[in-house]
Amino acid sequence: MKLYPKTYEDVFTSERSLKKCHLDEVSISDDTELGEYILSLRKAFHELDLELFDKMVKIEWLLTKFCYRGKRRDIPSRYNRCFGFFLDQRFGIFMRNYMGRNPRVISICRPFSTVVRRYVLDLYPNFYEMDPFKEKIEFPFKNIGFEHMFMVYKMDERMEILRYWDSLGYKSIAEFTDWILNWINCHNDEIGYKKYVFERTHGWYLDTIKKLEKSYEGTRT
Repeated sequence: MKLYPKTYEDVFTSERSLKKCHLDEVSISDDTELGEYILSLRKAFHELDLELFDKMVKIEWLLTKFCYRGKRRDIPSRYNRCFGFFLDQRFGIFMRNYMGRNPRVISICRPFSTVVRRYVLDLYPNFYEMDPFKEKIEFPFKNIGFEHMFMVYKMDERMEILRYWDSLGYKSIAEFTDWILNWINCHNDEIGYKKYVFERTHGWYLDTIKKLEKSYEGTRT
């Protein structure tokens, strides 16, 4: 992965953005010190990452063991537009009627389920042969969370990007977003077309970097 110099203006850590929330106007309801409160939140979020990753990997492993007419519902087959739909339909009927639960309770938590599904083969090449109920599953990063992984999951360089950012120590998601915006814009400039674009969302969903389809690769930046 190539590192690019700072070229594009910050968006999320800019003065314009930060002036919308002044720290001197923030207080905690039970008089906890602000610094202590921030550290407690960071710790709680990291513990959530650890626990969710462990549970989601185990559930994903179980879901991929399902077979119908001899075809396993592994991760690649679920992205096959024809047979993937066929398998998912049969799997849904099996789950709701025979196992007794709706699998959409997992998939509707898209940032978490997507992260596990997209990264699990990167992290565990022997995923289908392993047993996560017997082997220890550890969250792969110390200083980043699910939201970082979700933002770049469509990128070819996702693992290199995440490992690099994790090596820098703890930084905010706002700093990461500005860094990745600079990276994709510089990368697009270098290769001469828009390979990656930033998808800004509002409300409850998470921002992500979209990789454009090949039919759009001729679009100039």
